Amino acid sequence: MSQSLTHSLLAFLSQARIVTIRWARQLLARWASCNTGKDQGDMADGGAGLHVHL
Repeated sequence: MSQSLTHSLLAFLSQARIVTIRWARQLLARWASCNTGKDQGDMADGGAGLHVHL
């Protein structure tokens, strides 16, 4: 009983880790695109891009 509980907990944690990594990558990509947009004066496009992937 406890072994299956541990197994499902580990499965959940590994799944959460994958989702967290994906989320962090998207966040970094958005942050980088916002920074490059600022340099080009493209804040409108950078701001709109934030909502596309949500």
